[in-house]
Amino acid sequence: MKAVERMGGPRDQGLVKILLNTGLRVAELCSLSWRDVIVRPRKGRVIVRKGKGHKHREVPLSKEGRETFLALGYEERAGSEGLVFTGQRGAITPRGVHNALRRYFRLASLEDASPHSLRHTFCKSLVDAGASLHEIAALAGHESLETTRRYCTPSLSDLQRTVNLLGEST
Repeated sequence: MKAVERMGGPRDQGLVKILLNTGLRVAELCSLSWRDVIVRPRKGRVIVRKGKGHKHREVPLSKEGRETFLALGYEERAGSEGLVFTGQRGAITPRGVHNALRRYFRLASLEDASPHSLRHTFCKSLVDAGASLHEIAALAGHESLETTRRYCTPSLSDLQRTVNLLGEST
């Protein structure tokens, strides 16, 4: 996030923030129109009309998610058919998102990261905050809890924190 805030424009910052705060798939992000975004002062949501397998779902927005859409021009564009994210030649493509974000991943020394990594980060952040796998699966549009479980694999630092609990209980 620091790399894109330091070096990127509003669109690229919005791409990262929305991916981190909604867990959308890149293709879902690319097809997101302003009519699919609802922002209110204390709540909001993104409507995914055709997710993977043509499934419909709604993802509630965090405060940061709402603020990001407002910064991208929600108030002027709310309800319109226009796409939220566009490139130089019109609709941004998944490849365009990947290319736009690759530079920031490199600047942050995250060479193995991809836009899809931000979806994993969304799911893992929810696990760390105490959300259930059922809730995360619904937000991510996963049909199987096994898929969600793969997104939420504990890191080495998670395992270290767990082992450290032993010293606290003795």
